[in-house]
Amino acid sequence: QIESTKTILYRRAIKCGNCGANTSPEDATCDSCGATLEILDEYAIEEFLQ
Repeated sequence: QIESTKTILYRRAIKCGNCGANTSPEDATCDSCGATLEILDEYAIEEFLQ
């Protein structure tokens, strides 16, 4: 249960990996630089599985 909560926190407290801007979890791309944010969700899941 702790691990699943951690994954949710990763997804909700998302920042753009390209420019570092705070972004909404619902956004598919960063408003500041246009980078795709779905990659960050996948990264959080991969880290959780490891």
